[in-house]
Amino acid sequence: MKWKILIVEDDINFRYAIRELVSWDEYGFEVVGEAVNGRQALEILKEKEVNIVLTDMEMPIMDGVTLTAKIKKLYPNIRIVALSAFDDFSFVKESMRLGAEDYILKQDLSTDTIIGVLQSLCEKSLNEQKRHQFQKELLDYIQEKTQKIDSESNLYNELKTRRNMTLCLVKSKREIHGQEEQRYEGNLILCMKAEEDFWIFLYQLPRVHSKSEEAVFQIEILSRMRERFQGDVQIGVSDLIGDFSRLPSMYKMAKTALTYFCYFPEEQIIHYLDIRKFEEIRIRNYLYQPPKNLLDVNSEELEQVLEEYEKNLERYMPEENFVNKGFVNIYREFRKGVNEENSELEMLNYYEEIRKIDSVRSKFDYTIKLAQKMRPQDQKIYKGKHKEIRRALEYIAFHYTDDISLHDIAEYVGLSENYFSNLFKQEIGENLITYVNKVRIENAKKILQNKSLKVYEVAEAVGYKNATYLSTMFKKVTGMSISEFKEGKV
Repeated sequence: MKWKILIVEDDINFRYAIRELVSWDEYGFEVVGEAVNGRQALEILKEKEVNIVLTDMEMPIMDGVTLTAKIKKLYPNIRIVALSAFDDFSFVKESMRLGAEDYILKQDLSTDTIIGVLQSLCEKSLNEQKRHQFQKELLDYIQEKTQKIDSESNLYNELKTRRNMTLCLVKSKREIHGQEEQRYEGNLILCMKAEEDFWIFLYQLPRVHSKSEEAVFQIEILSRMRERFQGDVQIGVSDLIGDFSRLPSMYKMAKTALTYFCYFPEEQIIHYLDIRKFEEIRIRNYLYQPPKNLLDVNSEELEQVLEEYEKNLERYMPEENFVNKGFVNIYREFRKGVNEENSELEMLNYYEEIRKIDSVRSKFDYTIKLAQKMRPQDQKIYKGKHKEIRRALEYIAFHYTDDISLHDIAEYVGLSENYFSNLFKQEIGENLITYVNKVRIENAKKILQNKSLKVYEVAEAVGYKNATYLSTMFKKVTGMSISEFKEGKV
């Protein structure tokens, strides 16, 4: 294979000198084109395969600095060598910053100088090709697309001797600038792109003897990743592994750790060993917190609530056993809201039934039907046109045991206190407090059928703070005392 050269120089004498000084074929090179400015060079690059561009810095129409920037953007694998005189060396520095890899002073133009620079670039390019090929094989091995690596790369032989390694899988939409030229500082062994938005960093750790030492290392990793990716990172960290053969396991660990960022987006680094802690938080936050407003909405709004909860289950608790446990907790909340006893047998029977149902939506339908049978039968039936009043009545039916107020309910239905108070009295025929007391007393009458309960226990069950207040309100609403009611006196 011959390395293909493009010469870009507006001075005809320098172009001639460069072309004639070197026996290109003898050294394995071929000049495939010449251009007098950057714009012409870009036109040639569209038509011809080029490996190395030798470009002057100061040219008309498009100079060498601009050309360098455009080539690195359009053809990042092309190598660039800057040609410069002493008096425009500032252009060379800017070109090197933009991606040129070496330079030749025109005053030093000679066969040895040109060939020395070009051969150095070719060797560097071949080494990078080998590294890229090895990284491709290594990535296939890590992701278990192949069972072994046949590479004879020096990096492969070095990796096989490494011990006490940890793998970091980094998610970031930002690219690492100059990643191919990255010098691996400190304990970093390897850095490569795994897939879109994902990068693998492999570290060798000194022996750590405590959690605090490990925490210091994680802070160091996070600091370096923030610097590389300009702060936009999520990092999953594997456990420490003894040898190279366990790299696929390390990758799985780091990938598993990364999945927990959907539950904890405020975190930036999650260690595989900490997953149990995060799992406990996940279960507490999402499994044992069914949507409370599922008990409060009317039938018109129920569909929207269920869709939102279904999405949350799919995102946060997709495992089948978690989904079923989540429904058990929804059912438990329904029963609790209507003062039904949550016996273990009742819950077990429900769980066995819910397991037989395939789709999440069907599980909801089944649960809602059960819940509708438990709704308070003595709830006032409202046939008016104001949905806010209907929602308020449903809210009271399920929350009369709480310390509810005009402010709470007005806020819940989305009206001002004054407007809601007037509207409620207009539609129901009595003020809110009177209505709430009637609901509490009607439920107290049911509970009082159990003659073994103390009056203060009944008071607490229906939302009153003490037995005296219950007795007062009971007399006011029913016209009889609690004792008279128990004795069956009218």
